[in-house]
Amino acid sequence: MEVVVIVYARETVLEYYDACISAGFLPISFEVEAGAVARAIVPRSDARSIMVVDFGKHRLGVGIVHNHVLMYTSTIDIGGGELSQALRGVLGERSEDELTEIKNTHGLLGTHSDQKVTEALCNTVTDMCTELSTRVYYWNTRNTATEGRELAGIVLCGGSSNLAGLPEFLGKKLSLPTKRAEVWQNAFS
Repeated sequence: MEVVVIVYARETVLEYYDACISAGFLPISFEVEAGAVARAIVPRSDARSIMVVDFGKHRLGVGIVHNHVLMYTSTIDIGGGELSQALRGVLGERSEDELTEIKNTHGLLGTHSDQKVTEALCNTVTDMCTELSTRVYYWNTRNTATEGRELAGIVLCGGSSNLAGLPEFLGKKLSLPTKRAEVWQNAFS
């Protein structure tokens, strides 16, 4: 039997509850963000263990879904902001919009006219890979008797996951098939 327990401070849950009541809603249940994200982007037909990486501006949210159940979550303090900082270190002060354009167009592909841009981004993403690798190892070495438990792939989401070349880079470094989320795949029957 596998049991999943999700715990939050009572005060935190009550703040959300009170906000819903004040807005005229009757909340039925609350869930963690990683669970909702996983339900939206992991294919309904896929019961394997999948790592969901939510690459936001300030952090990486990591969730592992096994047999459609969120079994593990973790947060890594690396986000798209670190990528922007790395670019500013090479290119000088630029607007966030300009940096986002560089990340999403050239990113890790090595197509920018300044090779230092790719190197700066690769260094930050390599740090991210190190952290993700630790979580892959942790997951894959626990409860190995459960069939299909070993990670089968990674699904990326979040604004910073649009970094050009990111799925290929992570897939190669972590030896796992990696793709960006197809956000509409579970939206309709």
